[in-house]
Amino acid sequence: MEPDLARMHEALAGAEEVVTIAPARWRRRHDVKRYERGSQHFDRVALESRELARWATTSLQHDEPVPEELIAAVERLADALRLLRQETRKGQPPEQTRQVVLDVARLAGQARVSGLQSYADAMVTQLRTAASDLLRATGHEPDTANRMVREAAQEGST
Repeated sequence: MEPDLARMHEALAGAEEVVTIAPARWRRRHDVKRYERGSQHFDRVALESRELARWATTSLQHDEPVPEELIAAVERLADALRLLRQETRKGQPPEQTRQVVLDVARLAGQARVSGLQSYADAMVTQLRTAASDLLRATGHEPDTANRMVREAAQEGST
């Protein structure tokens, strides 16, 4: 992921330079700022995804049971990332991405209710953190993103 993240940051730096010095591109400053704000959260999602992979590996090494909901939550996180890329490229609001992210939180809540062991429980925490950061990347304020994830996880646990 590091090379991809580095290319993303290089592209953003170049875009910022263009919208700063080229009058014909000044109207795109808002778009570049939005991408820059989102990229900060995306960096965290990448880090959290690596941590999630470590917890999953450790869970498997210790033969912990992994509920289907937890597997589905990880798959939905990947779906959300792909969808965010598609919506961003098309210039669409990330509404579908946000719904899929809330699916991640609901599934994580369902998994936690099933009675997890330590490494799988850590995966739930990591998924919820990634979901919050991904909602922030789509433009939600931190408090709003955290509340949405918490409510979705609670909804999944009932």
